[in-house]
This record gives sequence, structure tokens and C-alpha cells, in this order.
Amino acid sequence: MPVQRINRLLMIFFLCFVACRPDENARSHLEQAQNLYENAQYGSAKQTLDELRTHSPKAYEIQKEALQLMRKIELKEQERNLWFCDSLLTVLQAEADTTQSLPDVAVIRKNIERWKQEKTKAQKRILYLHSKL
Repeated sequence: MPVQRINRLLMIFFLCFVACRPDENARSHLEQAQNLYENAQYGSAKQTLDELRTHSPKAYEIQKEALQLMRKIELKEQERNLWFCDSLLTVLQAEADTTQSLPDVAVIRKNIERWKQEKTKAQKRILYLHSKL
């Protein structure tokens, strides 16, 4: 009987030790995400943080750090997207300046009128064919 008690006590101590120990796997995921963030691999860093969230939901302190890192990543992504849009806008403005002038309004109206006439002719043909049925 004393052996069983000792085994139970050892088991309880072991479980307490395992339950109270901080999750080392979560810390390694966080460090990996930080390295990816520093190397501007934002998608991979976000994916690593998502894995951290699913595999270590009870590592609260590490989760707080992960949320802060996620905010930094999202901010950097938005800055990168803004820079891309600004550079694209500059290129498109330069391209628009070098293109020829817009076509004459009279030519546009003439093309619209021609399109309307072709459309009405096609509609008349369809009505004629339906009346033959």
C-alpha cells in the first residue's frame, strides 16, 4: 500500500511539473516567426504564428507577444502594399502622359450611333424571324 501511495504522489508531482512548465514549442514558434519577420517573409511569419495559436493555446504570455508581432507584420504588409500602389500609380501616370490625345468627341458619337443602328437592325431581324414562326 505505501508503494501505491508513493506512485500516486510521484504521478501527481509529475503532472504538476508538466502542467506548470512553459511551452517551449510555443517559444520556438515565436522566435521562428520573429526571424521570418526580420527577413521580410511576412506570409510565412503569419503562418507560423497561426500554428503557434493552434498548438499552444494556453501559453498566454507567448500568445500576447505573438499578437504584438502579428500587428507589426500586418502593418509592414500594409506599408509594402501602399509602396507598391504608389509606384504603380507613378508608372501609370507617366504612361498616360506619353500616350496620344483622346479621340475626337465627334468620332465617338459617330461610333455610338453606328452601334445603335446595328443593334436596332439586329433586333428587327430577330422580330422578323419570330413573326415567321
